[in-house]
Amino acid sequence: MVEELGDVSKATGLTMNRSKTMVMRNEWADVSPITLEGTTLPFTDSYVYLGRLLSMDSNLRAEIMRGRRCAWAAIGSIKEAAHLVSDKKVRADLSDFTVLPALCYASETWAENKTSTLMLVRAQRALERTLLKINRAKRRNLNLRSADMRSMSGIRDAEKYAWNAKKRWAGHVVRCTDDRWTTRVTFWYPREIKRTLGRPATRWSDSLKKLQGNVGQH
Repeated sequence: MVEELGDVSKATGLTMNRSKTMVMRNEWADVSPITLEGTTLPFTDSYVYLGRLLSMDSNLRAEIMRGRRCAWAAIGSIKEAAHLVSDKKVRADLSDFTVLPALCYASETWAENKTSTLMLVRAQRALERTLLKINRAKRRNLNLRSADMRSMSGIRDAEKYAWNAKKRWAGHVVRCTDDRWTTRVTFWYPREIKRTLGRPATRWSDSLKKLQGNVGQH
C-alpha cells in the first residue's frame, strides 16, 4: 500500500520524503517492517499533523498539555498589552482571540472525558490568574472563588468553547452525503473483532449521544 502511494505521488509530480515518513500502528497490526523503495520506515507512537497530536490510544493528556504550552506562549505575547488595558472587555477579547484558540486547538475532534475536561479547566484557570496578575497566594488572601475570577476577567469558558466547536463539527459530519472516507472512518465499527475486556475507550460521539441523543448516523 505504501509503495502504491509512492507510485501515485510520483505520477502527480510529488515525492514522499523517506526521512520524515513514519508508520503508526495499533496493537492488532502486523509488526513486520514496512519499506518504501528499499528503506525501512520507522515506527512511532504519536506524531503532530496540522498542529494536532495524533496517537492510536487517543491520549488527550498529551494533547491538552501540548495545547497548554501553546496557550502559555500565546499569553506571553499579549501579557504586557493585556496588563496595560483597563477595559475588561478589550482585555477579554484579546485573550479569547489569541490564548483560547491555542488552548483548544482541534478540540472538535476530542473524545473528551472527565479527566481531560478537568485538565482543560485547570489550564485555563492558571492562564486566567496570569491575565489578572493574581497568584494563588493573593487569591487565597482575597478569598476569590473561580466564579469571582471569571467575573473579573470576562473571558470565555474553555469547556464551553470546546463543546461548541465539537457540535459545529458534528453538524458538518452529519450533513456530509458524499460518503467520504473521513465520515466512514468516524462511524466504522469492526464487527469481526471482539471487544477487549474492560471498560471501552471513550469515543468521539459518546458525549454527543449522551447529551443530545444519537448523532443521526450508524
